[in-house]
Amino acid sequence: MNGFYLDKRARQLCWLALGLLYWGVVLIRLRADHLDLGGDSAQYIIIAEAFSQGTGLRMVNYPGAPLSTLAPLFSIFLSPLLFFKGRDLGLMQMLPAAFGFGACLVFYHVFKKAADRLTAFLSVTALCFSGLFLARSAEILTDMPFLFFCGLSLLSLQKYLKAPAVTGAAGKLAALAMLAAYFTRYIGAVLLPAAVIGLLADQTHPFKKRAAKAGFLAGVCLPVFLLWAFRNACIENPYLFPLAQQFSFHDSPGLAVRIAAGCIVYAQVAAAGLAPLDFSAAPVLLKFIFSLGLAMIVALGLWLKIKKGAPLLPVFFVCYLAPLLVWPYYEDGRYFLPILPLAVFFFFYYFSVRSAGRSFAKPVLAGYALLLASAGIIFSPHAARLAQLTPEVKDYLAIHAWVKENLKSDGVVLSRKPTVTYYYSGHRAVGYPLSARSEDFIALIKHADVRYIIAERFSPATAVYLWRFIDSQRGRLKVLHQEGQTLLLETAG
Repeated sequence: MNGFYLDKRARQLCWLALGLLYWGVVLIRLRADHLDLGGDSAQYIIIAEAFSQGTGLRMVNYPGAPLSTLAPLFSIFLSPLLFFKGRDLGLMQMLPAAFGFGACLVFYHVFKKAADRLTAFLSVTALCFSGLFLARSAEILTDMPFLFFCGLSLLSLQKYLKAPAVTGAAGKLAALAMLAAYFTRYIGAVLLPAAVIGLLADQTHPFKKRAAKAGFLAGVCLPVFLLWAFRNACIENPYLFPLAQQFSFHDSPGLAVRIAAGCIVYAQVAAAGLAPLDFSAAPVLLKFIFSLGLAMIVALGLWLKIKKGAPLLPVFFVCYLAPLLVWPYYEDGRYFLPILPLAVFFFFYYFSVRSAGRSFAKPVLAGYALLLASAGIIFSPHAARLAQLTPEVKDYLAIHAWVKENLKSDGVVLSRKPTVTYYYSGHRAVGYPLSARSEDFIALIKHADVRYIIAERFSPATAVYLWRFIDSQRGRLKVLHQEGQTLLLETAG
């Protein structure tokens, strides 16, 4: 399927239409009236505020304002917006949205080098309006910047592979893009082994030159990765332990079970990006068969790319997917997002190769890509409406507003989402231990000098751990304020 059957002006109009549709959908999905309550967005904004105010990369929301160990680049990008415009959530959401559209442009050029213009454009069109992509396009998170830098790294590596100089501009750009990906999200470190393996396995250039290029990238990136990891290891923040508990491997399923579960989960995530219908409510067996079928097509496209002697994209796909399969937490598939573009590309690449020379192939593939995009555009506003606040969440936000207006004390707050508590109330906060032992709560309250406790009803962990502790301490805790079923309590100390 060589070439693009549209002339240059027609292709420009296609890109214009894609851009207008993308930004139109993004604007519909903006939620400028409240922040998502996952906690990560608030933490990035808090660090960016501290950085813009000259405090440095610090988590000022925790007692003692410890140095941040989060990947810093996204917060650094946010800091100018906060410096000049303050907490303008709409403006801050536009930043990841811009990275998202930039990622589409970058991956188009990646795919064009790996296949042809038509396959590349159809892949990007399907990607741009997939449910997972649009769901994360305007979230104040690292998803879109990381996707952009992954694409830029792959594009730079494609150019570096053909570059005559080992330490020339192409190599330096590839190293910088990989470092940017790492400092956006630490799993970006997998780009280095992917680059090294991809360079060494490519058979289209002399081995000595490829080995020298792999050595150059490793020599530039690996010391930086290790030094920053050492820096993070030297920073102590005792208040991050609830997150460590939540994402530990203790009592998690065995390795084989985790890998099997990960394969099923991410096959369904990939299938959701390649199907024009929502199969989430379908019977389990039907969903499994459908997901397996689409995943097999992606795998066949990946294998075809390896057989063509260009392993860079397949190697990165495998290097990134491998730790995901081991990691026992899947959230909503957002961790799969950095390789979703490759999954979509391998899908279209398989059909473009298998149908080469057949006159009906181009219109059918183009029609299917448009069908995927249309489904994403139609269902996207509905998905945004489903994200409206529940009464429990409204109560949770209302009690934070009350804390901000009525509690002038510097007392530390114990909260399920300490970053959200600081963002909305201005009070430093800590998370509670995921423990059924009252002694663990009491020890944390004394260590952090906790004065207040916010107990809500929307978090399962709060019901299991925090309310159990509250029930055991009824005589020692005083109710200061109540919004619905959400309580603000004061400790005896």
